Amino acid sequence: ERENLRQFIERGGFLLASSGCSSEEWDRSFRKAMALTFQNKSLETITTEHLVFHTVYDIENLEAKHGTPKPLVGIHFGTRLGVLYSQDGLNDTSNTQGCCCCGGNEITNAEEINVNILVYSLLQ
Repeated sequence: ERENLRQFIERGGFLLASSGCSSEEWDRSFRKAMALTFQNKSLETITTEHLVFHTVYDIENLEAKHGTPKPLVGIHFGTRLGVLYSQDGLNDTSNTQGCCCCGGNEITNAEEINVNILVYSLLQ
């Protein structure tokens, strides 16, 4: 499965991942999986200058439910971003009731960043 995922992404696919409830266990597991799948690449910080922050909406910073959010990280394949990961949730919890993610540090401007991510992934 790792090999299939690696080939999919290297051939132009895109993987978006977000840690539900800002789970530290999920974060560790995802980072380990990416290190095993892409042994010659590592997750790197995606700054707000990156195109993914400026495809539809111009997003100057991420906003979170509980203080400063962790930066988005990703893996590039040449100039193309193939993996994008948020340690804080990218769920639209502002429009849910009784959400399981209420204890996490959800990104409050997730709707805009997710629109940008979708457009970016389709254009690359």
